[in-house]
Amino acid sequence: MISLKNKILLSIVILITIFILIVRFVFNKNFEEFKEDILLYEQALLNDFEEKKNTKLNYLKSNMPQVYQKFMDKFNNGYSKVMKDSSYHFLYLEESIQYNFISIKYLECLERVCVLEIENDKVAAKIKIKGA
Repeated sequence: MISLKNKILLSIVILITIFILIVRFVFNKNFEEFKEDILLYEQALLNDFEEKKNTKLNYLKSNMPQVYQKFMDKFNNGYSKVMKDSSYHFLYLEESIQYNFISIKYLECLERVCVLEIENDKVAAKIKIKGA
């Protein structure tokens, strides 16, 4: 026959096992929701980037054709993406997920680079004319 001490220990082990299983189940459920939220966030960033890119292209095409041409030559979607990590924690469990963070600053920087290159080309041409 099982002694009272062993019954108590067995009960504690069973309760701890149940607690661990419940925590794992809740963690897995919440982590899946977290991953879905991250994917939605990534898609929202991409949509916002595409909208701002189209606005920028339309503006450059109509107001600054030289900058528009350089912008189109240099534009690369890959440079606007940065891999980021995000972690989900629940009690003693932790899981990380990577996602693409799309930087809108890339559009502004690329425009500035194109404007500066055009200005540098003009200055270089003036220097070449004066030096010749």
